[in-house]
Amino acid sequence: MEKKTILLVDPDPESTMTLFAALVKAGFSVTDTPRSDYALDIIAKRSFHVGIVDVLASKSGDVDLIPLLRSSWTNPLIIAMADFNALAVKKAVIGRGANHFINKPVDVKHLLSLISPKPQKFSGQIEGVDILEYLQFMLLTGSRTIVRLESPESPACLLFLEGGNVVHATSGAVEGEQALFECLRLSGGSFTNLPWNEPPRRTISKPGEFMLLEAARIRDEG
Repeated sequence: MEKKTILLVDPDPESTMTLFAALVKAGFSVTDTPRSDYALDIIAKRSFHVGIVDVLASKSGDVDLIPLLRSSWTNPLIIAMADFNALAVKKAVIGRGANHFINKPVDVKHLLSLISPKPQKFSGQIEGVDILEYLQFMLLTGSRTIVRLESPESPACLLFLEGGNVVHATSGAVEGEQALFECLRLSGGSFTNLPWNEPPRRTISKPGEFMLLEAARIRDEG
C-alpha cells in the first residue's frame, strides 16, 4: 500500500524532531518545514494526505495555512496544534477547516490514533446461544480474549482463549481442564468478552477443538 503522506509545519525544532521521528517510525512519509511561506512552495508542487500545523506557524506571514490546505488537497486530514489551551482557539481552527486541535507537547499515541484510527467494531448481546457453539466460533477466529461466564449454578468462570485454543480456565478455585468442563456444563447464564490479559499460568495444553468435543461428550453423558 502507498504510504500516507504528511506535511508537518512546526517552528519548534525540538517538537519537529520528536514528531518527525515518531511518524516515520509509524510508517508515514513525512515532509517538515518551520514556516508557512516554505509550506506554500511545497504544496504548490505536491499534495499530502495529512497536514499537521502549528497554529502560530499557520498565521505567520499573513498566510492562513489551514483553509489553504483544505482547499488545495482532496479530502485532507488537518490537525492543528498549539502550546496553549484555549477553547476560543480550538473553535477558531476548527472553523477554519481543521479536523482536530491538540495541545503541545503532543501525545504521540493520541496523534497516531487521529491519523490512523482503529476500525470500529460491533458489540451487543446474543440471546439463546449455546455456549459451546459460541466458544467454537471464538476459537475459529483465533481471537485473543477472555470469556467470562456467569450463572446462578456456579461461581464466575473465566476462559482464556488464544490462537484457537483455551489455554487456561477457572471456575471459583478450580482451574484447568476440570474448570473448563464445569463451565461448559452450565445450562444457562450470560457471557462477556473481556480484554486480553496474560493468565497467571497456562493449565490447558490440548487443542481447543479436542477440548470442546470432550466438553460436549461430558455434557451429553451428564
